Amino acid sequence: MLNFIYGRAATGKTYETLTRIKNAVNKGERVIFIVPEQYSFESERNVLSLLGDKDAHKVLVYSFSSLADTLTSLSGGKARKVLSDADKILFMNKALLLLKDELYLWRRYFSSAGFASKVVDMIGEFKISAVFPEDLEKTAEQLKPSFLKEKIEALALIYRTYDAILKGRFIDPADKLEKLYNDLTFNKYFENSTVFIDGFKGFTGQQYRIIDAILAQSNSLTVTALCEMDGDEAKEIYHNTYEAVKNIKDIALRHRVKIGEEIYLSKPFYETKAMEKVEGVLSGNLGGTFKENENIGFLVAKTPEDEVAFTARNIRRLVREKGYRYRDFVIIARNSEKYETAIERQFKDYDISCFFDKRIPLTFSPLFAFVDSALSCTMLINNEEFFRFLKTGLATDLTTEEISELENYAYLWNINSIGFEKEWDMDPTGFSETKSEKEDEIKETLSRLNALREKAIAPLVNMRRFYGSTVKEKAYAVAKLFEFSKTDEKMKMLLSFMEKDFSSEDMDAFRQSWDLFMSLLDGMVRCFGDDVVSDIQFKEMLTISCQTTTVGRIPQMLDEVTFGAADRIRPSRPKVAFILGANQGEFPKSPDNNSILGNSERNTLIKAGLKVRNKTLFLTMEENLLVYSCSCCPSQMLFVCCSQTGADGSANEPSILFESLRNSFVNAKVYYEPSDELLMENLPETENSAMQTLYRFFSLDKKGASTLIDATLKTDRQREEFKNIINSKQIYNRKLSSDKAKKLYGNNIPMSATRFDTFFGCHFRFFCKYGLNTSIIQPAKLDVMQRGTIVHYVLEQFCNNHIDDIESVTREQIITETAKYITDYFASIKGSETLFDERFTFLVEKIGEAIIEVLERIVEEFSQSKFRVEKCEVSIGNDGTIPTVIFPFGKDGKLSLYGSIDRLDRWGSFIRIVDYKTGSKTFKLSDTLYGLNMQMLLYLYCVIRGENPDCKGKNPAGILYLPSKRDLNKTGLAMNGIICANSDVVEAMESENAGKFIPKYKINKDGSPSKSNTSFIPEEAFDTIFDHIENLAKKLGEDLHGGQISAVPLESGDYSACKYCDYKTVCLKREDIEPTKVETLKNDEVFAKMRGEEESEV
Repeated sequence: MLNFIYGRAATGKTYETLTRIKNAVNKGERVIFIVPEQYSFESERNVLSLLGDKDAHKVLVYSFSSLADTLTSLSGGKARKVLSDADKILFMNKALLLLKDELYLWRRYFSSAGFASKVVDMIGEFKISAVFPEDLEKTAEQLKPSFLKEKIEALALIYRTYDAILKGRFIDPADKLEKLYNDLTFNKYFENSTVFIDGFKGFTGQQYRIIDAILAQSNSLTVTALCEMDGDEAKEIYHNTYEAVKNIKDIALRHRVKIGEEIYLSKPFYETKAMEKVEGVLSGNLGGTFKENENIGFLVAKTPEDEVAFTARNIRRLVREKGYRYRDFVIIARNSEKYETAIERQFKDYDISCFFDKRIPLTFSPLFAFVDSALSCTMLINNEEFFRFLKTGLATDLTTEEISELENYAYLWNINSIGFEKEWDMDPTGFSETKSEKEDEIKETLSRLNALREKAIAPLVNMRRFYGSTVKEKAYAVAKLFEFSKTDEKMKMLLSFMEKDFSSEDMDAFRQSWDLFMSLLDGMVRCFGDDVVSDIQFKEMLTISCQTTTVGRIPQMLDEVTFGAADRIRPSRPKVAFILGANQGEFPKSPDNNSILGNSERNTLIKAGLKVRNKTLFLTMEENLLVYSCSCCPSQMLFVCCSQTGADGSANEPSILFESLRNSFVNAKVYYEPSDELLMENLPETENSAMQTLYRFFSLDKKGASTLIDATLKTDRQREEFKNIINSKQIYNRKLSSDKAKKLYGNNIPMSATRFDTFFGCHFRFFCKYGLNTSIIQPAKLDVMQRGTIVHYVLEQFCNNHIDDIESVTREQIITETAKYITDYFASIKGSETLFDERFTFLVEKIGEAIIEVLERIVEEFSQSKFRVEKCEVSIGNDGTIPTVIFPFGKDGKLSLYGSIDRLDRWGSFIRIVDYKTGSKTFKLSDTLYGLNMQMLLYLYCVIRGENPDCKGKNPAGILYLPSKRDLNKTGLAMNGIICANSDVVEAMESENAGKFIPKYKINKDGSPSKSNTSFIPEEAFDTIFDHIENLAKKLGEDLHGGQISAVPLESGDYSACKYCDYKTVCLKREDIEPTKVETLKNDEVFAKMRGEEESEV
């Protein structure tokens, strides 16, 4: 007899089933109870609670899968290994490779493990739908010649080949129910039994075959169905359930089994009116609007993280205020992975125990990273993969510092491939002239680096000895890698380190990874053995296997919140539910069909009689039922949450679930997260969450921050920590204590012109670079900096060697000497010969051509100029030509200026300083008010006001920037800077005053200098600039000792301290804070400000 118990959500279908089970047991009947896998534990508990210890064992509770295992153990036979998901992909990959010469369709994908995974899914769908190879073959015969016909024929052949490989040795889990059906033909397991099936929303083709056997053998079968049966019109939401009922009745009719009771339970049992009406709205039985404003709430959050924060806070509040237990709550998301990280973080802050069936792919384990990077390096060692290999901690005993030292050197010299196996002899200091006095130190460093390199490369060298062409040989090589590196011991050591910072669940997952990984290698050998595969194929097979193999964690506590994905979770009548992600396209989820067969092809196959599903239709109906069952599962209270933006920042809209309930419950509370105000409903529930809220409110200057400070910061230590964190975020007022600053910098602070500019450009950048001494590694390549170094070196050598005859040097001499100096430069750099590939040689030649043009220009200029080269690369400080210049500040502080002048020219008593620039450089006097563009002026100050006796009584002629960009026109090559507005000085620099070598000096009709001469200033103005330099130096020293490290950068025209800053990621500079912009002023306004005057005439 076949009986049905119909009913909507929460109408008591399971309770009615359990009551009938009890009656059957009391009558002495043999009872079998079949439920979904996720319900098995809960169902066993319910049976125990109903029947007690004495009679509970009389009810056999199964899922379809566990029923198959039971029948297998009863029927005996040869034990076969059950394939994992990874094993299935490997065996399918083997089947495809066997057919590569026989099948044309998809042939180019046959070596791809990714394609094998798609075929596994397709064949798996056929199996659970009870579609066999012969069914596919018969269907193909009915089809007209077409691409679909080719597909079905190919799939039938692949299906047969795959099964043939497994036959007798392995069993695909998708075949378990088929084997169960076959066993049931011999073992009449259901004879004289009363069978109940509860909790299913629908059945697969295989499950229908089992139901077929049950109806043929049992005394009676009772099935529960989630649907309505009291109206004339079928409701779309129950489409799949109606279809299941029809199919089961057809099976009963075929076996001539009488259909007995069909009970319809019409009244839902909820503990609150709100939940009764939620069910009514979603089932389509209630319309209109409702006044209820309790036990249902809606959240509009900014982000998914905010959804979780709201959920955690309210769970904690409800436990505290209303006495709920954590096990009374369920959190449901359609895409649970999207929320997992936020759940872990927020629930830790709120001290809530939460269980979710988080499965972590093996690809996330250090062991996979270790092997994957080793296999990459076996094919071709590259910098990234090699150091990924070392950083796993499973390869060698090298420390983090030693690995970093190797990585820095490899990055510096761009070492790849066989470069790791050759002895390193390049200068560890990089692309710079190797000083003779440092050769011993360099040799010692290279010796240590090479010893570390050999130790790092040893596991890979050893692995290559065993790495053959077959799968077996490659897997053996991986095992030898484990042995050589003592990976098992290193994993134990990592576990001991994990004890402090990782949860026991994470440690369990780490432990599982070793056994699972070794099992995968065994599976690959079992499947392919001596088959020859390429290195890429082997690596891809291993990667796909690890992606489909997951490690999980076990629930730790009885009283836990349950969190899970809507399609996997089976909540046991919780009291409160939170639905996360109620957004369009997310929940309900938009149906997608990524299988080999498209929807139109499926419809054609259905018409041809093949038992496949119209996937889009089926998934749409399944999704609607999923939304209904999840939303109606709590007995008391429901919160529906949506977010305005996704994790990637994309805009979201509420889903039909959110909108339909919101439009029905017009008086229900709508919450917004995060809130701009501190209210009773969003008060933090724990100390950690209070601190998080405090930081947010304080940084955004929200109301309630002072209340939180009083409630949260109870000790002096807490207040000090809060002050430090807040100060670190207030970039305008960021400061060190004076004591710390003095200890960091000392009283005698060395100061170069570059450091001077850096400090005034951005205090925080100066602190990072010169206070903390952090800097990025400059790789040995011809970037802008290195090109500038080469240009400086050649110009210095040329000018020094032609001080007396520079105006008469020929083009041939320039070409010859340029080539010589460039050769000398690279010869002075240890290891530079390794850089000279075709591209590098071309770049060097181009630099040489640019230098030749600049030198010709210099020769031409000196042929008409009265100024002569006095000296090149003039050192300031450090026992150089010009003594250190001291700027005193504060009580006992002093700045000691040092540097190097590119070129110093003299004419009579006048001194000018020339600086070589490889890029464009325009001097703006306005910048100097803010401390920018001070390099050349500082050098001129040192020459004129310094203690060098040779320069006593000399007069400033100016500062000039010599551009070396060869693509500028004749006018563009004129030097720029500031020049003394003395007609004799101007004439000494350029006799014809044509603006060819320096800017043109314009004279008014009355003989006075034109105000358009912005590059020319009166001689006395240099004293104003020098006084300004002394004031700036004093301010710089006082600010350093005052602990000033604020990240407030300067901007001047195209210049921005942030543009190429290496410290962007640590400065916390918010984009809404505008940098200080340098005001563009006329020269007389600049000098007036330097003198502290409102107006001035120069």
